Amino acid sequence: MRRPKLPVRAVLLAALAAFSAPAGAQQPAGAPGVSLRVLQSTVRAIDGITVMVNAQALTSSSNLRLAVVPAGAPEAIGDPTAFALASVPIQADYFRTTLPGGPAGQDEVRLYYIPQFQTRFVLAARAPVTVQPGVPGAALSRDVVREAEQLGPVALEAKYAGRPILIQAQFLGVVPQTRWNINWIGGIPAGQLQNQLAILSLGERGVMTDAYGSTGELVCVVSVDAPTALRRVAALAPGAAVLVRGSPSQWSAAQPGDAVVINTCTLTE
Repeated sequence: MRRPKLPVRAVLLAALAAFSAPAGAQQPAGAPGVSLRVLQSTVRAIDGITVMVNAQALTSSSNLRLAVVPAGAPEAIGDPTAFALASVPIQADYFRTTLPGGPAGQDEVRLYYIPQFQTRFVLAARAPVTVQPGVPGAALSRDVVREAEQLGPVALEAKYAGRPILIQAQFLGVVPQTRWNINWIGGIPAGQLQNQLAILSLGERGVMTDAYGSTGELVCVVSVDAPTALRRVAALAPGAAVLVRGSPSQWSAAQPGDAVVINTCTLTE
């Protein structure tokens, strides 16, 4: 069954509203024996947030979830459904993981859980993190993918056909030609042959699968028929900041989980 096709702005606003405390809610004090540590206190807008989590003391609890929220957000969860869209499920264990990044500014990574025999989320631990501002006027790759998941291929195509936008992301790698997907045919620049192209995977390095089952991958098919363009692509290292211009599309997607293709994709300075 496909997910409801809500505008991405409505989904994000609903997710933020999830942190509004119901009337009379008490502010939880945290869970003994649980720890949460952010490994890099300041990250770029395009970065995931890497954390060390010790949630072994919560083995008898349920619905353990990590969320990245503005530092001033209330602690109590008012809308569990919206909260599920804005958070990542985890196990009651000791581990390291990388979360999709949060909004620019002073944020917190929070660990929530539902205690045994209870029904409300409780805050177990939190850790501060600073997210640097992104490029003015540019969309983040993770937001583009979430919008694609919400709108579906037809609505996404209708919104962006012939209307390129600026997108910022991390360079993940060059996709081998052996992994060429016929669904990406719309991303080929006009007049180009397949052996004159590089298929770039863009997104956030190492992030966990989010509530939509996606890691935020974008596919950018760029021309490398000129030596300068080929050298530029070859110089990209995994994790490097990239800025591309093009029209997001899933028009030829075989299934909802297909990567978003950036039509007429070009690397910008």
